[in-house]
Amino acid sequence: MRASKTGNWLFMNFNILVSHHLRAHNLMLPTVRHLSMRSYSRSLLKRSLQRIPRHNQAEDENRLERIKEVLGLDRYATIIINDDEFVKCLYPLRNYNINLPDGPSYEIAKLEKLGHTVLRLALSKALLNVFKKSDHDIGNLDFSYGNKMKHLSLAKRSPKALIKGFVSRKFDRLARIPAPESAVPVRIRRIFDYKSFNAIIGYIAIANERQTVFKIVETSVSHPILRRIFDY
Repeated sequence: MRASKTGNWLFMNFNILVSHHLRAHNLMLPTVRHLSMRSYSRSLLKRSLQRIPRHNQAEDENRLERIKEVLGLDRYATIIINDDEFVKCLYPLRNYNINLPDGPSYEIAKLEKLGHTVLRLALSKALLNVFKKSDHDIGNLDFSYGNKMKHLSLAKRSPKALIKGFVSRKFDRLARIPAPESAVPVRIRRIFDYKSFNAIIGYIAIANERQTVFKIVETSVSHPILRRIFDY
């Protein structure tokens, strides 16, 4: 897929987007609608610690390798990843401070919010380049592509559902939850896996160059999602 110049308007203010999220001191996680989810979060949070358990190290390393494989991070020579900090994204309930190479640190909750926004923007850009009409449209892009997807199920047209589906297919138990696996319902686990993945993308976004970030997301997330929707 070749992005047009007009399609790139979504990304021209990427640095402003990052600054907005990191300076929003009152930034909160999205409100969870289900009481059961809130109750689960509170009960698990009480058992959280402020230090990553050492006995999790081997499994955490396996998860990091899987993330790097799915996102194709080894293909980018300039990618900046510090595994000691990167691994904290696997623990969404603990809201660790993640330190960046140049000094500042950010809470996982803020990186999760940023990652969520970057993923939505990248998927929207990819859809803009799928639905094209005529030279009469702005940059030959059809900004009403949502109407052309109404025949699809919600799971195939909602950006959030599409990204959550991608995470559930590509990763098995991505997030680290301080509870026995048998005690965590699949639905709850998938919610935390989604949160971890958003934080992972947020970390990559804030630690690396804009062009590299969107190339990773476009190639390794958006394109596989579109291939699954449109079977090409």
